[in-house]
Amino acid sequence: MQPNKKIIKSIINTILFCGTHDLPLRGKANDEGVLYDLLMMRISVGAEALKNNLEDGKQNAKYTSPQIQNEIVDISAKVIKNYICTDVKKASAYSILADETADMAGKEQLR
Repeated sequence: MQPNKKIIKSIINTILFCGTHDLPLRGKANDEGVLYDLLMMRISVGAEALKNNLEDGKQNAKYTSPQIQNEIVDISAKVIKNYICTDVKKASAYSILADETADMAGKEQLR
């Protein structure tokens, strides 16, 4: 596998791990938060390509900016939605379960 593909795959898998475990990606700065800590853990156990990319890579090609993180999350959501829609179309019957949550103002929201 090409080095850039290995790097982006590692970052995507780490973002998906955070999403499936309800973990926040970012802290107050770019070099803090769960995503950064998990990437550092991967580097500590030998992910050399990832280490080289984060330490020596071009600033616009590290694949860790908040914009890239959001784009990966959005793409993942679209893929999951497509899988769900495909399964629903194949089913003879289905149901939908929804739950409301209150926003900061106390107003119930259903998304």
